[in-house]
Amino acid sequence: FIFFDNQLVNTDAIVRINKYEILNRYKQLEKIIDKKDVKNKKAIAIVYEDTLKHKSDFLLDAMLISQSYNLNCINGYSSNAPKYADKFWTTPTRKELNNWCRINSLDSAQVLIIDGPFLKLK
Repeated sequence: FIFFDNQLVNTDAIVRINKYEILNRYKQLEKIIDKKDVKNKKAIAIVYEDTLKHKSDFLLDAMLISQSYNLNCINGYSSNAPKYADKFWTTPTRKELNNWCRINSLDSAQVLIIDGPFLKLK
């Protein structure tokens, strides 16, 4: 277990996730991606149209799975981000993904988009 924080105030607020939950979600992502054509994709993004139900876990899931497929990851997790970049991270909808792509001059057709509700999150 490794935890980095620049200002640890309340240890009860630390989110704890079971390793097997992470592995289960990763395997779900692998099954979905293996059915898709990733040959012409430059990046991966997980979107949630219903942002009230999403959890930040998927941000880390997307980062891990993108490494396995050698794709850039649009989802992310950072305590500090450029002003234009954080909107998709807090509101991971297709609309915000399209805005992110436009701002970053990336054709959204080059992004492997995965709908987040497939993930079984608590």
